[in-house]
Amino acid sequence: MKVGLFHYLSTAYAIDPAILAKRAEELGFDSLWLPEHPIMPVTTVTPFPLGGPIPAFYADLIDPFVGLARASAVTKTIKLGTGICLVPERNPLLLAKEIATLDHFSGGRFLFGIGAGWLKEETEIMGGDFAHRWTQTQEAIMAMQALWTQEEAAYHGRYYPYSATYELTPFPGPLTLLVNLQQPKGASGMLPVCRTPDDVHAIPPFEVTCEDVEGFLDELGEFHALFRDCFVRREPREHFFRYMVGQFSSLERKSIEPIAIQTEASSIRAMQRSLSDTQWNDARMLQTYHQQVAKEMGAPDGVIIVDESGFVKKGQDSVGVARQYCGTLGKVDNCQVGVFAAYASRQGYALVDKRLFLPEPWFSDAYANRRAQCDVPKEAVLHTKPQLAAALVQCLYEGGTLPFRYIAADCLYGNSPEFWAACEACVGTVAFVAVPEETRCWLAPVATTTQSSTSKGKHRTQRVVTTPETPLQSVAKLAQQIGPRAWYRRTVSEGTKGPIVSPVKVMISH
Repeated sequence: MKVGLFHYLSTAYAIDPAILAKRAEELGFDSLWLPEHPIMPVTTVTPFPLGGPIPAFYADLIDPFVGLARASAVTKTIKLGTGICLVPERNPLLLAKEIATLDHFSGGRFLFGIGAGWLKEETEIMGGDFAHRWTQTQEAIMAMQALWTQEEAAYHGRYYPYSATYELTPFPGPLTLLVNLQQPKGASGMLPVCRTPDDVHAIPPFEVTCEDVEGFLDELGEFHALFRDCFVRREPREHFFRYMVGQFSSLERKSIEPIAIQTEASSIRAMQRSLSDTQWNDARMLQTYHQQVAKEMGAPDGVIIVDESGFVKKGQDSVGVARQYCGTLGKVDNCQVGVFAAYASRQGYALVDKRLFLPEPWFSDAYANRRAQCDVPKEAVLHTKPQLAAALVQCLYEGGTLPFRYIAADCLYGNSPEFWAACEACVGTVAFVAVPEETRCWLAPVATTTQSSTSKGKHRTQRVVTTPETPLQSVAKLAQQIGPRAWYRRTVSEGTKGPIVSPVKVMISH
């Protein structure tokens, strides 16, 4: 068992941390931890978590990094940790330099224990956003990681936006990141311990607390105002806002009628007409939304994720509804299916575009009346899901609003030449797309040419290899030929029965 020592009374009039650390190392303690409270307000209303008044010595606590530096100078093996560092109350640029320096001179013995603080008055005096301090903490960690790992680091977050900055030297080795266990209720999932030792960018399962929704309607109104120019008249714009409010409400059925009653709309019919008959500028609305996503979470190494999803339907009146595979249920059922594109970065994730999949029967004569009733455009033609996904990727790339370097999709899209062609057209990006194990490939580029043909009255083009003698290998065979030491394991997600770990090997194939 490893036992650490927490110096609770870490003040200028208590024992010197250098003396304490040296003696603790001699006695075999594994680590020494120093607390932090940079400033203590004279008047507070926040209750002390342990009950009673706030101890007077909290105002006299020394700076933990200065104290740990003294401890580092007289010891060789004992680990040195912050217990805890109040991240939202510090500038991450300066904090990153302090950590890098301490870790360097201590020989990699630093343990970074972090927290977001419990004293609202202290956090606000130091410039932190108490209501969203865990989000601010997460951003600070990501900003510091960029400084430690990138030659010309840049980070664009809500709290810490900075442009290209040179990397910090010295830079720390692999840090052990520890989260304060005394988090406020509901915040335990905001910044989990890293899923892998060398990765602090694990996306957390966000949990919403009461504090997070204070003033939510005001923020929703500000968000809605961004799309003001997308509507021609005031009435449909107001109905659209009420519809948004209804979607965030606790209503069991979030259809027009209960939403109109809940939000005190002028009439149910007026709201129905606003959403069914009124036109708004779709292109401008999508562009405005993409600009906001880019502002809030855009990053040069962002990821576009493509996948489909099904929506179960009881009737037959919705456009595109049919008996087809529904991923939500994992079986064939009566549903609609859409192909969606999501954007993810270290700052967060969001859906950014969509396409409705129309099954092949919908283009038959038997569905002519239903196409007319659902206002399906007459020029609409059958597109497969990978073709729809290819169009999504192409539009996002050509739009240029959302910065991204990676494209991710499963093997439904990995089987599609159209989707691969769309990915290859996105110059400067890397596609991580699953393919079936029987897929054959080359490990070196091969010469190809395009051949044209006509089949059933349709003109087709196909890219063929001009050197057919070049050997092909299946993906499964190729994986078997790679030695076990060439693979490394990465945790890809948190499953219901624990972490899902996958072996990874990076190779270039054609």
